[in-house]
Amino acid sequence: MIGRRTLAMGGIGILGLSLLVLFLLTPGPLPQHPGAPSPGAASSSIPPGPSQGPIAPLVDPVTVVDGRYDAQPNGTVHNPSEHKNQSKLFYAHGSWWGVLQEPTSREARIQRLDWSTQRWHDTGVVVDERPTARADVLYSGDTLYVASAASGTSPVQAVRISAFGYVAATGRWALKPDFPVTISSVGVSSSLIERAADGTLWAAWIADGRLLVTHSTTNDHRWVVPYRPAVAGTDTTGADTTTEQVGMVTVGDEVVLLWSNQVDDAVFTTSHRDGTGDDVWAPATIVLKGLRLADNHVNVKALPDGRLFAAIKTSLDTVPAAQPGWDQVLLLDRQGDAWSSQQFGQIRDKHTRPIVVLDTEHNEVLVFATSPTGGGQIYMKSTRFDDLRFEVGQGAPVLATADAPDMNNATSTKQAVDATTGLVVLATDESIGRYVHLAASLGGPSPGIPPSGAPPDGPVAAAGGPVDLVLDSMDAFTVGDRVQPSWRTTPTRSGGSVTYVRRSGPDLAVAVQTTGTGELRPCRSFGTTSSGNLDISMDVRLDRQGAQDTMLLMVRGDNQELGAVRVDAQLRVRVSRLGNRETTSTLIAPGRWYHVDMTLDIAKRTFSMQLSDAAGKRLLRRADQRWRAAGVTSVDGLCVAPSVGTRGAGMSFDEVRVTRRP
Repeated sequence: MIGRRTLAMGGIGILGLSLLVLFLLTPGPLPQHPGAPSPGAASSSIPPGPSQGPIAPLVDPVTVVDGRYDAQPNGTVHNPSEHKNQSKLFYAHGSWWGVLQEPTSREARIQRLDWSTQRWHDTGVVVDERPTARADVLYSGDTLYVASAASGTSPVQAVRISAFGYVAATGRWALKPDFPVTISSVGVSSSLIERAADGTLWAAWIADGRLLVTHSTTNDHRWVVPYRPAVAGTDTTGADTTTEQVGMVTVGDEVVLLWSNQVDDAVFTTSHRDGTGDDVWAPATIVLKGLRLADNHVNVKALPDGRLFAAIKTSLDTVPAAQPGWDQVLLLDRQGDAWSSQQFGQIRDKHTRPIVVLDTEHNEVLVFATSPTGGGQIYMKSTRFDDLRFEVGQGAPVLATADAPDMNNATSTKQAVDATTGLVVLATDESIGRYVHLAASLGGPSPGIPPSGAPPDGPVAAAGGPVDLVLDSMDAFTVGDRVQPSWRTTPTRSGGSVTYVRRSGPDLAVAVQTTGTGELRPCRSFGTTSSGNLDISMDVRLDRQGAQDTMLLMVRGDNQELGAVRVDAQLRVRVSRLGNRETTSTLIAPGRWYHVDMTLDIAKRTFSMQLSDAAGKRLLRRADQRWRAAGVTSVDGLCVAPSVGTRGAGMSFDEVRVTRRP
């Protein structure tokens, strides 16, 4: 019952299953589920919870309705603060930051919370341009890592790993070279990222009912092919409701996975020691087992000493004649190799989507959950590390306001919090299409109160300054490898290879070579840019010309050519102009490197270009050229391509940079 300290997890499953069988065979009321109050028992018989106020250890908490996350008439962004196992926020350099959707572009961007005004500030730094992608963030070693993916079977929705470094001079984060890297072949529902003590990055997700993991190898850019750990419970195919989420933490010298399996009605865990082979995983341990005890909700956090805390939700509310006092949300606790459980919420409390935050200032576990299940308010209960027990009831409504009546999907940080950080919890309200956040002191500075009046439509606009959308040096990879999937080709039209080659010394480039007579066109998408300016630059080399043009650089919008630099069969440079292309007298030589710069003015729908040789001598310049496709209003990608119609035609490219300027 409430206040229990340690529970034999296998015992729960056996007893729970036995009781349910008894119910199915015996008329009358459903027997009590282990851990629930006895039928008809008075609340006074429950051991008392922690002797503190209902919102402790929070001080001066404030609920703030934030900007919209989708300004489109037929909104495409939904519940951007989901999923339960992911974290969207982090604390670094004296501020809280988050990966939030910018409503107009629908890009996931890094935003900073101003503690004094409680307003989010858009830094303009793009993490993922895909509106349906969901991110998990990890701040480690002064680097921000993000795993993001969208659900679906298309490679366009695949898992990406991005990395950003902090630039003190600008107070913003900057994309690191050769990120993002793509680590899955298709999209997934919810991906996680962690960093092990030995520096290895790990990612995990569940796809098509199978738990998959992958990790970096010689550097953060190179990853093994995702694989399923060879332990029990990692295959959940066949479930009525396919499990989509896994919890993952790194602590000490191990990576720990925790997941629910609705086929086996169990919650499993396994771990991997740093430095051991990919086939060396600890045998799966059943943490919890019993009919309807598994559900697709898990959120796990770790203390440095190896102790783990995880919030999970059961499906006991779906059992016929379920009792109101049965476990709905549990807090799992691992000390050493032993797991125990405490009831956080009962079926009557209608809790869902719980998350855990660890407060090391007060040595307390903070658990946040939505109630009711369809959305409403975010409730909190807290309990000490050394005395795990929760009071009966929903808890304190710490994220609650009449202006956001249907809040759901609480998220926060992987990091432990204390008086120096305070606490921020983010949620969304789908009924109004806005973010909502809780800010509270934990004994340090109290949060400011936002200005009165209606909340803004979005975050405070980004300050001026350039932001890199693409920064591909190509040097983090290995000669002979296929180019990163961020450079996409059309499979049905592509015949040839797009691989990393050595340019000189450690400097790599990408070579594109045809093996047939069809088109081979690698393209790189980036965030749709509808205002300001774009600066695009790259090194290019014509390797072997064919009968048709070689495309050294083509910039596109809405799948149409806006501006391009080409080479014709006579090795003359051709430049796009409105509705046509200009053939110039400038010649280039196969086998030599050149540099192309192009600046696009979005408002004017013009571009300027410059072609230089390897020594920096300008060979050709055009200014204020009208876009070839006059009706296009935004820019979203670039392409290169060798000559069509010739086997063995080729070109190479390197040092690709796309910079957005206000």
